[in-house]
Amino acid sequence: MSDFPFDLSDTHCHYGKCSLLGKKVELSDIYHLIDRVKYRNIVITPLDLDLNSYNLAAAQALERSNNIFAFPRVSFDQPASFSSANTILDKYRHAIGIKFHPTFDNIAIDNSKYDFLFKLLNDRKLIALIHCGRSHPSAKSESAINRAIQPEYAGVTYILAHMGGNDLGISLKTIKKIQEYDHIYLDTSNCRTPYVIEEAVSKLGYRRILFGSDYPWGSPYSNVYTIIDANISEEAKKCILSENLEHILRRYL
Repeated sequence: MSDFPFDLSDTHCHYGKCSLLGKKVELSDIYHLIDRVKYRNIVITPLDLDLNSYNLAAAQALERSNNIFAFPRVSFDQPASFSSANTILDKYRHAIGIKFHPTFDNIAIDNSKYDFLFKLLNDRKLIALIHCGRSHPSAKSESAINRAIQPEYAGVTYILAHMGGNDLGISLKTIKKIQEYDHIYLDTSNCRTPYVIEEAVSKLGYRRILFGSDYPWGSPYSNVYTIIDANISEEAKKCILSENLEHILRRYL
């Protein structure tokens, strides 16, 4: 049981090396985080450097615990990341999809260059976790939505990170645009505005919102309190903080 009044399962947690943070997050740091926060489940994905090595390193974590899952990450600037991602997806059921970061690739996610990856995800009924940002033109939530509504990839489950962009106006527009698409989820990583959570629950229902910490960019503790402070039901908080992700993860057990 976590230190909070609800169980916690984290959709969006990083390890590896980062060009912007100037630090490395070891898998041992992730294990310590799991013990400290008392996560029920956690999904890990590499930071931006040396993706090939860190995709493969996920094997150690996946073999360590049944409560750890992984999104290998790919980049066109690191071609070996494609083969290592495929290796992990082939070998481990708990490798449940791919993390995309269009800002680092400088390519919008609805660009046809990504089509072969979404065909792979569609064929395997896996998940696409897509970074959505505030300012970079490649990371607009509109591109993620355009990708998600393409009928040829209807077998993919889409998670738009940061409530569609970590900006009040962007998040509210994203919530409105995805209302009719039940296969598109939002994660709460680094959302600091309880009102955004309230609007998402009102417009989408609480089952399509997944807790994420964005660690080490964000803290699990501060991210949790955005949910706890929201004016939503206790049932909604419980589902957002753990049960919704657990429901998705059951497909891969």
